[in-house]
Amino acid sequence: MKYWLPVLALLTCISLAAQPVLTAADLTPVFGTSIRYDSIGYIGPGPVGANFTIDIANIVSVTIQDTSTVQVVVPSTTPYGTTFSAATYALVNNSYSDAAYSYTSVDPVSLQDLGSEFSGSGVFRSNGILNIQLPCTMGTSWTDTFNGSDLYASGAGEENGTLIGQCNGYGTLILPFGP
Repeated sequence: MKYWLPVLALLTCISLAAQPVLTAADLTPVFGTSIRYDSIGYIGPGPVGANFTIDIANIVSVTIQDTSTVQVVVPSTTPYGTTFSAATYALVNNSYSDAAYSYTSVDPVSLQDLGSEFSGSGVFRSNGILNIQLPCTMGTSWTDTFNGSDLYASGAGEENGTLIGQCNGYGTLILPFGP
């Protein structure tokens, strides 16, 4: 019995110093939200480790290639909602003559990219791309084999690949609009 107290004290200390945990609730936007979307050139990965700060506010400000606004909507309210029935939310970009749609599924164990449609071109992934395995903490890693097909079967072909992901850092990211 005398060994339980040190073990409990150690577990309490470990839990007090715990790292952040990314969950589905953190990645589920509110329907109706409008989000400014800036398309920029490639920026390399940030630092590896705990509690870093990376300031890319100035880099992003000078490399913006295109700015638009996307809106978070219920997938069934879009023209392709029945095709992407597993999506939990859709992003709609009305900045073009034809709207662009992107479909995502978030659940307690994953965030998956299910596909998109823009101006008669699109991809449907029956096996979505696992962008983030949840819950996600420092050291979480995943490998995902995905596939998709041309939404219109116009002969554009298949999309197949493997994504390898790992959470190897956390901290503060400073963008032009704040941290």
